[in-house]
Amino acid sequence: MEIKELSDTLNFTACELSKVESSRRELIANVSYDLRNHLTLIAGYAEAMRDLPNENTPENAQIIIDEAMRLNTLVNNLLNLSKIQSGAKTLDISEFNLTESISRMIDRTSELVKKEGYVIEFIYEDQVYVMADEIHIALALYNLLVNAIAYTGEDKKVIVKQR
Repeated sequence: MEIKELSDTLNFTACELSKVESSRRELIANVSYDLRNHLTLIAGYAEAMRDLPNENTPENAQIIIDEAMRLNTLVNNLLNLSKIQSGAKTLDISEFNLTESISRMIDRTSELVKKEGYVIEFIYEDQVYVMADEIHIALALYNLLVNAIAYTGEDKKVIVKQR
C-alpha cells in the first residue's frame, strides 16, 4: 500500500514537473519572439536612417528610442516575473482606466505603423475601470496589437473593440 502511494505521488510530481517545463519552454519562446520583433524594428529603422538620405528624421529616431524603451520594459518585466515567481515581489494591483490604457497603446502603435499604411481603429462605448497590474495588462495588450498588425489582411486595418 505504501509503495503504491509513493508511486502515485512520484507520478503526480513527474506530471507537474512536465507541466512546469512546458510552461518554461513556452515562456522562453514568447520572450524570444517579442525581443526579436522589437530588435528587428529598431534595426530596420536604423538601417533606413543610415542608407536612405531622407529617412534620418527626428520621427524615425523617436521610433528607435520608443522601441528601445519597450525592449527595456520587456526585460524589466521578465525580471519582475522572476521576482514574483520567487516570492520576492508581488503584483502592483490597482484600479485604472483600461479604456485610456488601450487608447494610449493604440496611439503609440499607430504612430509606428502609419507610414506603412496601417490604420488602427478603437471602438468602445464606456470607460472601463479594472483592478489589475497596469504594466502587465499593457504588455499583454501591446502583444495582441502587434500580432493583429502582423497578421491583418491586405487592407491593413485593425479594429480593437472593448466590450
